[in-house]
Amino acid sequence: MEALIPQLINFSILVGILVWKLAGPVKNFVAQRAQDVGSDIRATADQLQRAQSQLAEFSSKLKAVDAEITLLKQEAKSEAAQIQERITNEARRLSDQVVRDANSRKESLISEARSRLASELAMKVVDRAEAVLKGRLTGDDRVRLRKEFSNQLERLQ
Repeated sequence: MEALIPQLINFSILVGILVWKLAGPVKNFVAQRAQDVGSDIRATADQLQRAQSQLAEFSSKLKAVDAEITLLKQEAKSEAAQIQERITNEARRLSDQVVRDANSRKESLISEARSRLASELAMKVVDRAEAVLKGRLTGDDRVRLRKEFSNQLERLQ
């Protein structure tokens, strides 16, 4: 144990010298490290605060976009309903016009057909009357009709 005492004294002197020589640099290192950690914490807190403000800003913008999308959807639905109503009204108007045109054309075709039928009937009646008269006229009747026709022409002149 006696040999241990000088070693302990040497060790204590070494530790004392180390503490005396290194106390200032270690103290400075710890103080600098504390300042660095503190500034890092403050910088991180500032970044967190900026991130939170950006999050709030983006959240409000997102809400505004959602409101705008809803408004655009409503406007699109309203416009689609108006367009549908205009198309329906135009289709009804065109349908009514087509019906009026068809009725007008029908009346025109009926009138034309009646006129043609009357004309054809008149021609048939004239042809039939001519055939009946030819069968009943004698030579004397023909001479007499020619004379009457000639007299009528002379009076007109």
